Amino acid sequence: MSLDHSAELRTAAQALLDLAAETADELAVNDYWHSQHAAPSQWFANGVTNAIGGAPGELAALLSPAVARSLASWLRHEADHTGRGTRDALTIARTINRGRPCEQTRPRESPARPSPEPERQFPDEAACEKANLSAVFHPGDGEGLPCIEVCGVLVFVYLDVHSGTLRVSVDRESANAALTQAGGTVPLRIETEDRVVWDDI
Repeated sequence: MSLDHSAELRTAAQALLDLAAETADELAVNDYWHSQHAAPSQWFANGVTNAIGGAPGELAALLSPAVARSLASWLRHEADHTGRGTRDALTIARTINRGRPCEQTRPRESPARPSPEPERQFPDEAACEKANLSAVFHPGDGEGLPCIEVCGVLVFVYLDVHSGTLRVSVDRESANAALTQAGGTVPLRIETEDRVVWDDI
């Protein structure tokens, strides 16, 4: 795969991740999406089909934040592991990019003195409660592993036959902007049987 093709795929993947995070934030705080007739995992699809209607609405509703993240993962896999960009991957990437500058082809900017990042606050009690109540379980489907999604963070819990263990894996890459602190970090603490085994606060 050429460098230009890889850049296109990565740019499209990042665009999907950004939009998925922003959409998940909107789903958490905007009451329009909070339907009493649909589970939180279906709020996006329910809101889109109600707004658009018909087959176009059903088609648009398919691209939920979770699906967008899976599509971004596939595009990154294409960029990392495919010798040549497949026609489908490049077609999708170019449709998503629509003139976005690819990461390797962006013009160089004059070095500027970085300004200190403003300190970001962790979500307050009300926002945390709303995010916890909006948590979604994604069951395994034979290809993907089962996970819980909270505020964009994916927590995978599964039986690993290769290591003979119950494995727990945390993916913070797609965390919602509201959870991300200064420097792009997401504070994480892991406990097992009330014992803290990881704390990067």
